Amino acid sequence: MIDQRIMLPFRETQMRLENWAGRNLLKFNKGKSQVLPSGRNNHRHQYMLGVDQLGSSLTEEDLGVLVDTN
Repeated sequence: MIDQRIMLPFRETQMRLENWAGRNLLKFNKGKSQVLPSGRNNHRHQYMLGVDQLGSSLTEEDLGVLVDTN
């Protein structure tokens, strides 16, 4: 189980980002948004972006660097 003290700042930041995007008439491409779980037992938590559940990935490549859950 994820400690809610950790999740609260994440949710607040996420809400601020969504509000900023809405004010600036920007939309997130939720189909391209994924979560890279890290830490112990974090793969079980489901993350939301607005009302949509985000997918999960065990590896992601960003700026040519491959990052995995290990």
